[in-house]
Amino acid sequence: MFDRRTAPSDEIDVAEEEHVAWIRSQRDASLWHQAAMAALAAGVGFANDSIGLDPDFEPERLRALDVIARGEVAEGLIVPRALLDRPFLRERPENRFALDDGLLLLSD
Repeated sequence: MFDRRTAPSDEIDVAEEEHVAWIRSQRDASLWHQAAMAALAAGVGFANDSIGLDPDFEPERLRALDVIARGEVAEGLIVPRALLDRPFLRERPENRFALDDGLLLLSD
């Protein structure tokens, strides 16, 4: 469990050195995982997401696969197979923090 009282902010930005130092000082595997997801969301993207994304994206995933199957992908576009080739799993409930646009939002 991370120490909420020592957090530099309610919004943890993995691009800020002080925030990264705080994450590194915490011994919380879930926090580290979410921080890695936040860093990847603002960078190169995901090669593998074993926890899964929001299940509400399943209809969009199926529509994207249909577009790919019909050969309607724009030339030069790289299809993110690691995300599209399997159904999204239900995300494990995490009440201590949430990921939002590359920021970790800490809850009380």
